[in-house]
Amino acid sequence: MSTRANIVFREGKKYSIIYQHYDGYPYYVLSFLYAFNKEYIDPYGAFHGLDYYTANFIFFSKLYLYRHLKSKDWLYYGYGINPANAVLTDCQYLYVFDVDTHYIRVYDYWSKELLFEGKLEDIVEGMVKRSDVVRDLLNEFLEFFKDLKWC
Repeated sequence: MSTRANIVFREGKKYSIIYQHYDGYPYYVLSFLYAFNKEYIDPYGAFHGLDYYTANFIFFSKLYLYRHLKSKDWLYYGYGINPANAVLTDCQYLYVFDVDTHYIRVYDYWSKELLFEGKLEDIVEGMVKRSDVVRDLLNEFLEFFKDLKWC
């Protein structure tokens, strides 16, 4: 069974919500989000808004899965945009991420328990110190983005 998650991206009063079908666990989502924010630099040096940010997050997530798992199926599945920005109720985790401040809250959606809250960078760096698995995964994501710099 897949571990599904809703990810809410916020910019001021605007927000978009995506659905991640696989690997919705905090160690995966937070590590990828950290690498995405660290390595994804707009070539024109400007933030083009939440729509572009959300679309690029989905694109790079799918590209990573395609390159890592060597299957074109990942280009078609795994991520979606929630209808009418609704939170889907069959997801175990809910992430609420402010793209301006990098402040994040992570909930177990079913129990409503707040699992993590704070600056994304602080949370991930703390996870890396406690877990070799998280450190290795984060390094893999950072290498993925570094390899894309030739584009």
